[in-house]
Amino acid sequence: MDFNGSAAITHYGTCSTAAGTAAKTVAITGFKLVTGAVAFVRFTVTNTAANPTLNINGTGAKAIQYRNAAISAGYLAANRTYVFVYDGSSYELVGDINTDTNTDTKVTQTVTSTNSTYPILFGATANNTATKTEGARFASDVKINPSTDKIYSKGLVGAVTATSYVAAAKAGGSLLDSDKTDGAYAPFIRYKSTNGVFVLNGYKNALTISYLTDANVEASTNTVSESLQFNEAGQLVSTGGVKGALSGNASTATKATQDASGNVITSTYATKTELNTVKTTANNALPKSGGTMTGNLNMNSKNITGLNHLLFSNGAELWIA
Repeated sequence: MDFNGSAAITHYGTCSTAAGTAAKTVAITGFKLVTGAVAFVRFTVTNTAANPTLNINGTGAKAIQYRNAAISAGYLAANRTYVFVYDGSSYELVGDINTDTNTDTKVTQTVTSTNSTYPILFGATANNTATKTEGARFASDVKINPSTDKIYSKGLVGAVTATSYVAAAKAGGSLLDSDKTDGAYAPFIRYKSTNGVFVLNGYKNALTISYLTDANVEASTNTVSESLQFNEAGQLVSTGGVKGALSGNASTATKATQDASGNVITSTYATKTELNTVKTTANNALPKSGGTMTGNLNMNSKNITGLNHLLFSNGAELWIA
C-alpha cells in the first residue's frame, strides 16, 4: 500500500526462521521492495548463522548489514525487534546493536589481583524512592589492595549502637569484630617498633600484647620475646615484670609459704615475738666475763665446779643446808 496519509500503514512482521538458517524470511502485509523501504522485524530465536539474509514477502534474499558490513552471528537476538532500511541492494540495520542476550540487568566487572591500591567506587545515593541517574563517586583516600585484601584509610569511625557491655559482647556489637571462635588465634593490631613488632591479639583465654624481634619475624620463627596478657581470671601477666611508680595498697594479697630457696618460712624463720623473748632473756643473763649479781643465784640442785676463790664481803655469812 502506498503511503498517502489516508490509511494506517504497518510494516511489521515476525521472523521465526531457525537460528542456524542464514536465509531469514518474514511476511509483512503491503510491503514493497523499493529503496528507502522500512521494515520492523521481530525475531523469535537468536541468529547463529554467518552472513544472514532477509527476504520479505518473497521479494528476494537481501544481505543484512550493520554499518555497511555483513552482520555477525548472534547480533539478531531472540524476542527483540529491529528496524531495517532497504538501501537498494541490502537491508541496513538502523541504530546500535545490543549484543547482551541476558534479560537481567547486570554490571560487568574486571577482577584484578595486582599488588597495588585502588580507590573504592561508590554507587548511587542511598534510599532513593524514584528513578535517578547520577555519576559514580570515588573515595580517593579510601583504597583497597586486591592482592593483600587490605583496606587503606586515614581513620576508622564506627556508628556503634551498642549501649551495654553485653550488647557489645555479642557478634556485630563492636567496632572491630573477629569471626574467630572458641579461643582461636585472632590478631587485631600490628605496630612496627624500632627493633621488632608488637601485635595485639586474642588467643585461648586471654587478650595479649605480644612482642617479636625483627630477627624472629624475618626468620618466620614463631617465638614471642615478651608479652603482657590479661586473662579470663582477671590476672595481668607480664613476662618482663612491672617497671614504674606504684601507689596505693592492694585490696588482697597472697601470703608466701616458702622463700626463694624453697625453705618453709614458718619452720625456718623466727617470729617477732620469739625474737623479743630471746632478747629479754639475753638482757637478764650474767655475762661470762663477770659482773654484779642483782638477785639470788639458784643452781637448781647443780654443782659449782672449778671454783678458785669464794669471797664474802660486808659481814656476809655462808649457810650450808
